[in-house]
Amino acid sequence: MYKKSIKGWIKHLDFIILDMIAIEVAFLLAFTLRHHMDFWYTVRGIFDPHIIAFYVKNKTTQIANFYRDVAVALGFASIIADVMFENLNNVLRRGFLKELWAVIKMMIVVTLELLVILYIVHFSQALPRLLLGYFVIFSIICLYVYRIIYKTIIRVALKKRKYHRRRMVVYTTRADAKQVLSDLKFDAISDVWVSGIIGDDPALKAGEKITDEDGTMEVPVLAQGDDIIPYLTKNWVDEIFFATPRQVDPASETNRKGREKYDEDVNELITSCQIMGITTHREIYIQEHSGKQIVENLMGRTVLTESLKITGSAGYYLKRLFDIIGALIGLAITGILTVFVAIPGILKNDPGPIFFGQKRIGKNGRIFKLYKFRSMYQDAERRKAELMDQNKMQGLMFKMDADPRIIGSGPDGTRHGYGWFIRKTSIDEFPQFFNVLKGEMSLVGTRPPTVDEWDNYEAHHRARMAIRPGITGLWQVSGRSDITDFEEVIRLDLEYINNWSLGYDFKILLATIKAVAHSKGAE
Repeated sequence: MYKKSIKGWIKHLDFIILDMIAIEVAFLLAFTLRHHMDFWYTVRGIFDPHIIAFYVKNKTTQIANFYRDVAVALGFASIIADVMFENLNNVLRRGFLKELWAVIKMMIVVTLELLVILYIVHFSQALPRLLLGYFVIFSIICLYVYRIIYKTIIRVALKKRKYHRRRMVVYTTRADAKQVLSDLKFDAISDVWVSGIIGDDPALKAGEKITDEDGTMEVPVLAQGDDIIPYLTKNWVDEIFFATPRQVDPASETNRKGREKYDEDVNELITSCQIMGITTHREIYIQEHSGKQIVENLMGRTVLTESLKITGSAGYYLKRLFDIIGALIGLAITGILTVFVAIPGILKNDPGPIFFGQKRIGKNGRIFKLYKFRSMYQDAERRKAELMDQNKMQGLMFKMDADPRIIGSGPDGTRHGYGWFIRKTSIDEFPQFFNVLKGEMSLVGTRPPTVDEWDNYEAHHRARMAIRPGITGLWQVSGRSDITDFEEVIRLDLEYINNWSLGYDFKILLATIKAVAHSKGAE
């Protein structure tokens, strides 16, 4: 699943709101200083105009209403300055001096807007000049200080989120590699980072390091030729940028044929990427493929972006908000289950760790640690190899009808003890709400495979991991333990990805609650 970038002023909505608040606070401070009031009396005066009337030595509340109208006008002026005059362009990448100059320019615009409004309504003489001067000074200070602090917080947070940044590899030729890297130099606060280069060009040697034109960025050649598909299948790759060859003479017959071969290789690889669920960016449009497509501008280059599912930013963030709310509720329930079910059950049946942590594969090959209430004996992973001949699943998953590794199930696995109970009721899944809160999983998605399952995936299996894995999903509500064909699991997962919507998530969650209540499909 690919999230479209937010365009225009809406991506800076937080700064627009905070700018407006900073300007209103500056106006309150200016008013307080001008009329020698206590600041909190000024704040109270917003709701009680008689206080303002008393301090400005005016026996009517008309003057208080005037100042209130000025405050409202300043709010609108701030929004107009940010939106119409594009004051927030590249705000996160501006240094200290550029930010100060941007704030000063904004206050020039806001002040002019205010004076024009006052002139139109014939109140231009009613606003004391000293108050206006104080307001401009306080506004510059408030805006500058809050922006520097807020941007610092954002930058620190963004630099620490490597797990959630999109990992991109670049498909190019050896001759174009330096130029492409220079064009795609994403900084530390970008959503994307380039991890390396791939290509069919024989001049590319796997493992060699390639730098950009000014030598400030160095990445390895990750795979070449026939090694590309195996590399993409087994490694964390979110997106591929397909660069258009530049170092060619279009009039040359040899180069024309080489370009045609390059395009054929790209077409073939894009088709494979769609099968694997990897998002692709193509610098120019050539032909239709099976995935969803949008044309974007990526660092000055026009690309065709293809993915299994392309969703708008609103849907992406609403799903994440829904996940966070659900995770907080789920963790509260998890705490109760830990005290009243997990701890007593473990202490009685198999003293040891309450929780079980296991490395799983997340979105596009990320590795994370999945948490569950422990329902198996502590040597379960070691004994798995001994039981592989009893696996009832066809494909890359392990399930058996009577699993002796489950706590309380007896040597033949047929007894119904503590482990069977928490698995049958899906209680063992509740600690995964912590994974959801961390952003490693979603409430609804595809189930994350184990590392050994992932290592045996074929190219088309990878597509099911194009989204965040989920606690529940279409496979689970279709009776997960009743489905023994892994290819059917793949089909259901891709059906979910291709048809995703928030409404679909709600439908699956309701079906999950119903299935858990009837112990359907759990094992």
